Amino acid sequence: KVMKTKTKTKQKILKVFAMCILFLGNSHLMAQNTLPDDASTQSVCIGEHPYEIVPNPTSTYTWSIIKQGTGLPPPFGEAEITLVNTLPTYLIEVDFTIPGVYVLSVLELDDNSCEGATVDLTITVNPLPTITASSSPVSPLCENDDLTLNGGGAGVGGTYTWDNSVIDNTLFTPGVGTVIYTVTGTDANTCVNTATISVTVNPLPTITASSSPVSP
Repeated sequence: KVMKTKTKTKQKILKVFAMCILFLGNSHLMAQNTLPDDASTQSVCIGEHPYEIVPNPTSTYTWSIIKQGTGLPPPFGEAEITLVNTLPTYLIEVDFTIPGVYVLSVLELDDNSCEGATVDLTITVNPLPTITASSSPVSPLCENDDLTLNGGGAGVGGTYTWDNSVIDNTLFTPGVGTVIYTVTGTDANTCVNTATISVTVNPLPTITASSSPVSP
């Protein structure tokens, strides 16, 4: 009887172990619309970024994040994880506020209490560029004066896009009045930021001529 009990216990352990092997290892961590399932690294900009797995409906998942160089979770507010939804995909958003290298991890526990291998994604978070906006000549201007607007701060390979159909570093003639122009700068890491500049254009004086005394 003792031998039979031991055999049955061993069989149960092997059965649970086999079920663990069967159910675990199917999750893939990815950046939504950005990375393939098997990607393990990513370069992003400061801001919110979605990450997802294709879950097993009966499993539970635990997310965590570590900042490289410290081996510790980042301080509160630096890289916060928010759950968006659980099915049909398990989707979270991570709000990065500080540049650095982070490791985002997800751990699966199935309904047999079997724990899967941790799935990691290494994320390099790049700073946003400090974009500047300038004009030549400097505001205020007079009516019919030409103006050039220039974006700066995006570094080598950076690009600048203005609103109001303005082309960066290209002459145009603004209308009379005060207009706030916005430039969007994109750096080599595809990180984006904006800057604004106010331009005032004064109308030309209206000149009149008269004589004294007034001529009959």
